[in-house]
Amino acid sequence: MANVLTSADYNVTKVTLRRSDREIACQFCAVSAWEYPALAARRSQLLSEAELAYFEGLPVRRRQMSYLLGRVAAKTALASLITEDDYRAIAITAGIFGQPLVRHWKAVGYDVSISHNREAAVAIAFDSGHPMGIDLETFDVSLYETLLNAIPAEEASCLPNRHAASPERLLVLWTVKEALSKVLRCGMMTPAAVLAIESLTPIGLGQYQAVFRNFAQYQARSWVCNSTVLSIVLPLSTEIEFEPFQLVNRQG
Repeated sequence: MANVLTSADYNVTKVTLRRSDREIACQFCAVSAWEYPALAARRSQLLSEAELAYFEGLPVRRRQMSYLLGRVAAKTALASLITEDDYRAIAITAGIFGQPLVRHWKAVGYDVSISHNREAAVAIAFDSGHPMGIDLETFDVSLYETLLNAIPAEEASCLPNRHAASPERLLVLWTVKEALSKVLRCGMMTPAAVLAIESLTPIGLGQYQAVFRNFAQYQARSWVCNSTVLSIVLPLSTEIEFEPFQLVNRQG
C-alpha cells in the first residue's frame, strides 16, 4: 500500500522470553522524540479515525507528542507480531483504568504496554496470557527528594545508603513499581505497600532484578543507561534476553 508506514520504518526488535516449555512472543519498539515532526505530518497514515480525532483535540503539543509517539511505538511492536502493514487498521483505545486496549481482528490474544519520557516512547507487544508492563523514566534532579520519600522504610535494604541514595537506584525502584502497576492495572494511586519491593539485586553492568513482597509470581528487570532507566515486569519463571538501549538511544 503506497504511503503506508510499516514496522520496518522504526526501531523494533524481538524480546527473547523463554519458559521451560516454550518461547513467548514479544516485540519491543522505541520511537525517538526527534521523529515527532515527521510523524505528525503523516499522522493520518498512522492513526485510526478515532485516534486522529483524539490527537487533534489534545490541547498542548507535549501531550500530542507523547500520545503519537506512544501509539506509533505500540503499533509498530504489534504490527511485527500480526503482520499488519496498515497502522490505521490497528486501534489502541483506553480501558476504564487508562490501560491500552488493542483493537484489530488479528490481535486477539495480544496486549501492549506503553511508556515515554522526554526523549522517546517505548512499547512492548506480547502474548496476553503472559502479563507484562513497561516503564521508562529519565532522572530529573528536581525530583530527587520526591523519589527518595517514595521509598518506605521497609525497602531500606534496596538503598545501601539512604542518606546518599543513588539516583540510579531511586529511579529503578520507581520504574519497577510503575511497571508492576501496569500489569495489575491499578495505577500508582494504589497504596504504596501493595507494590512493595522485597529485594533489588544488581545482575550486571547497568542491570537490576527485583522481586515483590506481595506478588511473588512476578519479577522486574531494569536496564540503566546514563540517567535513563527502562524497567519491565514479567512472570518470575520467565528468562529474558534484551538490550533496550541500543534502540532507545538511537540518534537522528
